[in-house]
Amino acid sequence: MQFCPNCGTALPKQELASPPPSPSPRRKRQSDILGGLSAGIVLILLAISYIRYPVAPEAVIAYIQRLANQRVFLKPPVILLNFSIFFFYTSGAWGLVLSALRLILTSNIRQTLTDLLSAFFSIYCGYLLTNYLADVVTNQGAFAYFIVGIGVLIIGNAVIYLAIKER
Repeated sequence: MQFCPNCGTALPKQELASPPPSPSPRRKRQSDILGGLSAGIVLILLAISYIRYPVAPEAVIAYIQRLANQRVFLKPPVILLNFSIFFFYTSGAWGLVLSALRLILTSNIRQTLTDLLSAFFSIYCGYLLTNYLADVVTNQGAFAYFIVGIGVLIIGNAVIYLAIKER
């Protein structure tokens, strides 16, 4: 039961309307110009990789069919490995530039470190494929090192997320 704050008489029972929902405490995200720029750069890097190492779709299809027929992992064609190596190295270099740009333009340490970690992972993948192509690492070794790299990437991103608060 409710009472009048002025005179103290009992007020008639009314259905209490639920208060309007409060606005969400989420902050509005700012548009990420560097993210859009990065997407465009990655597409350009893919095109440059293809121009430099043209991979015929028939070669990829034949490789996949050989994998399916033999049911074991076979080393990809050299042109496909060269394409991948070039793409990983160049995207890693772009990631280094992107992290420097992000630090200078936005001062967002968290995103800068995430970009930097991704760049290092891309360079690591290029290095791993280079060693795989040169037969320094076996199929199983390359796969194991790749899984280790993914694990380091996940742990690194988790540490960055927990250690540095977003502004």
